[in-house]
Amino acid sequence: MARKVLLWVPKTTSFNTRTKSGYQSSGTKAFVPLGTRLHKGLTHSQKYDKLTKLAEKSHFFIKPNSLRVQKIRQKLRALGINVEDPIQDLGNGKALFKKTGNSLQSYLGINVFVQQTPKVVENICKMVAVIHNAGITHTHLHVGNIGVTRNGKIVLYDIGRAKFSKDLMKTNVGLDITTLTRSITSLYAHALESTSGRKPAQKEILVFENYFLGKLIYHTLVNSGEIKISWKTFAKRFGKHFSQYKAKVYHPELLPQ
Repeated sequence: MARKVLLWVPKTTSFNTRTKSGYQSSGTKAFVPLGTRLHKGLTHSQKYDKLTKLAEKSHFFIKPNSLRVQKIRQKLRALGINVEDPIQDLGNGKALFKKTGNSLQSYLGINVFVQQTPKVVENICKMVAVIHNAGITHTHLHVGNIGVTRNGKIVLYDIGRAKFSKDLMKTNVGLDITTLTRSITSLYAHALESTSGRKPAQKEILVFENYFLGKLIYHTLVNSGEIKISWKTFAKRFGKHFSQYKAKVYHPELLPQ
């Protein structure tokens, strides 16, 4: 009997919610089994969840690869940031990519986060500090666009919207930090609940959120050369002010001119 061959075809699994209609297909396509269909009548949120799960099973993706994206990728690699590398140029500003690591919103990625939380958090904060201090904003930074390997190494995904900027405060660095902080805090809450079997208290969530934000601030200052002290010293001196920094990061207009 002839063996049945499963054909995989590209399907859009990324959507841009910041449009006039509020929901339009974006550039990323994942490879899914031929004939894959979503049920009718799904809400935008349900459809997003279904497509995200499809994308997690894919080993190859078609993503934007414009000249701007190529320059940003080259810059990030020179800075030591792990990014997806195209394996074939498809023309028309697109390229074929092979999956590297596992998204932090996937089962495998969450498992690594649970087992190596301090290491993963440290590596994420170092990465964000480097790209922002280099004048680059990702503009779509959340746990779905951050990959992790089994040993805790971080991989930055989907840089199709990333931008160079001389003045980061006039672009989306605030959005980067806000979205990432909320996203990583939600991941922590989920991980804590799955390992302890209980819903974490709001105080626990706030402590982690301030800890994460403090780490971001610390590595940003260290990477820029503004401070040369240990994290322990930094946290001891400024830990009680992290919540004040959080207010300023969420609202850049509050920063001193």
